[in-house]
Amino acid sequence: MGINILVLLISIISLSACDSKNLSHKKAKELIVEAEGLPYDETTKLPKEYYIRQYYEQSGFIPPVGLWGGAHYSDEKDKLDQLQADGLINIEEKEREQGILIWVLMNVTLTEKGKQYLKSEDEDNFTLRTSTIDFGEITGVQTYKELGGADVYYTIVRTNLTPFGKNLSTEAKDRLENMALFDDGWKVR
Repeated sequence: MGINILVLLISIISLSACDSKNLSHKKAKELIVEAEGLPYDETTKLPKEYYIRQYYEQSGFIPPVGLWGGAHYSDEKDKLDQLQADGLINIEEKEREQGILIWVLMNVTLTEKGKQYLKSEDEDNFTLRTSTIDFGEITGVQTYKELGGADVYYTIVRTNLTPFGKNLSTEAKDRLENMALFDDGWKVR
């Protein structure tokens, strides 16, 4: 009877050890979610000022042209007009003097409705939440037993689109993660 229990115990330990060498979809998902920090908020930057034009205070004097390093209103007008129509931002033309150079800019501020998507801001930009990036599904696991590794094919999905991300694609994106089998189990490489 004692020998039967010993054989049974050794069999259970052997099966457990073999099982830890197999990478299940559940274990692969756990490792990917932890390594990638899923789910997480996806963000975009919205400049606080957009260039419209410039002019000079003194007529007849032609100094070197000033260069604007930021966003141009003409490139983003439709998007900004839509955000304003949706009640998320206010836009207002303003002028900023720099010596004899006058910059004509479009100033952007967030409304109370828009502020609910604000993650952070600095002097030049608002950082706004556009969506949530989350784990989709495991689409395949290719194990290389002789190498002690595996390739895990999976998808990520974009969910919970905010008004600042309403034009983003919600189509699942394919990803690949390499994993290795260590003495204490599977790990993302």
